[in-house]
Amino acid sequence: MVYSRGLVTMVDAAALALSVHHFLDRQKDSLFKEVFERFKEESSGTIRTDVLQQALFEFGVPVPKKTAEELMLAMDLDENGGLDYEEFKRAVAQPPTQLEQWASMLPLAGMLASSLPISGGQGDQPLRDFCRLGEDEIKAAVEAFRGGLTQLLLEAKTKLTHMFEVADKKASKAAQDSADGCSTVSKFKTFKMSTGTITDYHGSLSSRIGKFPPFKMVVLHMYLPSLR
Repeated sequence: MVYSRGLVTMVDAAALALSVHHFLDRQKDSLFKEVFERFKEESSGTIRTDVLQQALFEFGVPVPKKTAEELMLAMDLDENGGLDYEEFKRAVAQPPTQLEQWASMLPLAGMLASSLPISGGQGDQPLRDFCRLGEDEIKAAVEAFRGGLTQLLLEAKTKLTHMFEVADKKASKAAQDSADGCSTVSKFKTFKMSTGTITDYHGSLSSRIGKFPPFKMVVLHMYLPSLR
């Protein structure tokens, strides 16, 4: 595993090797059968709740007792209180993580095939040639693959880093634009404005053109109803 402390990163090589080992174990049907036979209940032929936690640990899947009990309820499709062989395999299988989904898109298969000292051929000939490889040739292929894998991961890391930087900048800009939008709205608050009463209007008008005779005031009220 990788442990980060500030700018210092420590890699536990033993833990990583164990993680790879458990992953490879989960690909082996023979090991599934061995573990299932070891932990199954003879009378029912199924793995019961009390030993499911131990059986999962055999495949590098440590879970608390409560999680094992919940897993039993979820995977026991026929509801007989135990997991048969197929149900047990589904319980051990872990759903692919986002990291695994990303890794599945890397051209690892093609790179591995390119690392093998096999010139090619028709049909199953390349596979037969692979079966004839000696240990030294396999080790040479591993070294070639390791070099290519290092280059591939470094390039992939650079691309992912750039992608996240762009995404983070867009998210930051969107948040800032949203904040600016709220500030802009607050700048345009409305307020009430009063122009005075009809008496004020008459007083202002009289000061400029003189006072209206009484009958003209009546006419003015008739044609300026909005000022009432």
